[in-house]
Amino acid sequence: MRFLACFGIISLVGSTVVPGAVTIDEFISQQLLIVDAAPPATIQQSALAPSALGGVTKTAGLVGDEMRIRTNPTGRQRLTFSMDADVNGLARLTYDGSGDGILNPAGLGGIDLWSGHSGIEAGVAFSDLGGPIHFRIFDNADITGSTFAEGTLAIPGGILSGSAVSMVLPFSSLTTSGGVTAEQILSRTGAIEVTIDGTASVRSGWDLNLNRLSIAGAGVAVPEPGSTFSLMLIG
Repeated sequence: MRFLACFGIISLVGSTVVPGAVTIDEFISQQLLIVDAAPPATIQQSALAPSALGGVTKTAGLVGDEMRIRTNPTGRQRLTFSMDADVNGLARLTYDGSGDGILNPAGLGGIDLWSGHSGIEAGVAFSDLGGPIHFRIFDNADITGSTFAEGTLAIPGGILSGSAVSMVLPFSSLTTSGGVTAEQILSRTGAIEVTIDGTASVRSGWDLNLNRLSIAGAGVAVPEPGSTFSLMLIG
């Protein structure tokens, strides 16, 4: 297994966040994670990320064969997720304000992502095959991690470089656990997990670039309810 990591901060270049939005990550801090071992191979990584929600991006993974995740490669403000042909896996980004490699469902301290906001926004700069990105928002009031709101955004294929699009998962489409509403959970957010899921065989070799993740302002148009859309690699 080959594991290479590099960290750094460079100036913000070229990303536009909708007014009223809350930034989850603009991928300014640099990380590089490469795994080329037969599955299962486990790696974890955390990096200070002052521009990201909670100030830390956690990266962890279980992968096989050749998979790469990079943030801000060569000064390009984005996250790149790439798998070789016939390779499947997933990447998970965790935002909980800590760098210990363990999810802290109350690590963000109960920040309000509900008031004045409408959904979760992903800026997609490239996607050749397409696939799901899953979002899970944890209730700060439940330190067990059993109470959360979640939803999935279906990223289409055929998004080529130079034709970036923004996609929004509306809060109204989220499902919840623990007997509380999405409004209650988002009003006291304790942690966020974002999972890029390339585990299905039809997604072998999926390449995806994101230029931002954010909580969209209330003025942002969202699709009708029912539409679907630490960092972790699993293969």
